[in-house]
Amino acid sequence: MVMVIVISMGTSRPLAGAHSAPDGEFPHGDLETASRYLERNLLLAEAVGDPEELAVAMIGLGTRYQGLGAPTAARGPTEMAADIARARDLPALFANALVNVGTLEMSRDLPCALDTFGEALDVALRSGICGMLDWSYGNYASALWTAGRLGEAAAVLSEPKEFVHVPTIKLLLGCVDSWLADACGGPPPPLPKTDSTGNSWDLAALGNLEVLARVAAGDTEGAAALAEGALSHALADGGLDDDFIHFWPALVRAALADDDVALAQRLLEPATTAAPGIVSPAVAAQLRNLRGLIGSARGDNASEIEADLRADVAALADFGGVGWSARAEEDLGRWLVTQGRCSDAEMPLGHAREVYREVDADGWLARLDTWLASHASTEN
Repeated sequence: MVMVIVISMGTSRPLAGAHSAPDGEFPHGDLETASRYLERNLLLAEAVGDPEELAVAMIGLGTRYQGLGAPTAARGPTEMAADIARARDLPALFANALVNVGTLEMSRDLPCALDTFGEALDVALRSGICGMLDWSYGNYASALWTAGRLGEAAAVLSEPKEFVHVPTIKLLLGCVDSWLADACGGPPPPLPKTDSTGNSWDLAALGNLEVLARVAAGDTEGAAALAEGALSHALADGGLDDDFIHFWPALVRAALADDDVALAQRLLEPATTAAPGIVSPAVAAQLRNLRGLIGSARGDNASEIEADLRADVAALADFGGVGWSARAEEDLGRWLVTQGRCSDAEMPLGHAREVYREVDADGWLARLDTWLASHASTEN
């Protein structure tokens, strides 16, 4: 999740922050106006030779480019901001820039994202600024979750619970907590108690949490009804980057749980219609998985379904999403069983079970074993 800090250079930066905030007329903020003030702040910083203000303006512009769906353009100024902060020993600004770089790496180079978020946490601890700690802890926990390092994610998650105060980070920690409960088999946690800022990321997170809660309660119709709204907020926040990889698959799966194939297909469109350069490796891999699941629900050509389901297993493994790759193997194995190819299903299902045990994903393992036992009893 992207972080922007707003301090003051004259009036440009406060005005940029004010126009970035949502209100009744502009639910995602008046971002065009905010961009003009950010550019003005950058030019003022250049004119007076203020490197710190220049770095802050670059972070703001990087965030704006990311929201517009231009991750390569976003990375340039954000990394330059990090270089400036590093060279001048400005830990708060350095942590801010590193967190934003990590969100751009999250779905493209997961090992790099883990290193970046880890460094951001170290720098934030040195800064002693609570807000920086909040953002660094939250993003590092989500990256560890993405990598399937569930125990480490839970350990990082437990540290800031007593002091976190940023509402958006309370939501992020609530999301990671919910994902871990699903994977590890714990009881679903209550929705985080926080005053949402009303920004797009917060609304996406709240929608995602509500969808997961309704699916867990068996209200698949209610979950599906919320999916398109939650997706629109995720797209408004960071396009196909940032936490899109965390929110999107759950929304498509919620539609499929309600047997609404048409809705699931609509939820795929942001990735299927995006320019190739915008689609990250993680999103591309998830797309193959979700397309295979939709094809299965629709009764598409079996060879095409199998090709999608097999391709995403390998792609998610190459990306480093260990838990996600195992779940994709489970999807493949279940589909093979439904095709009467039980012997072919043994390898992917067996490996999925092995990975679940290794990463302590007892919840996923229990659900798979329950499904296998139910299918076996049906066969008998």
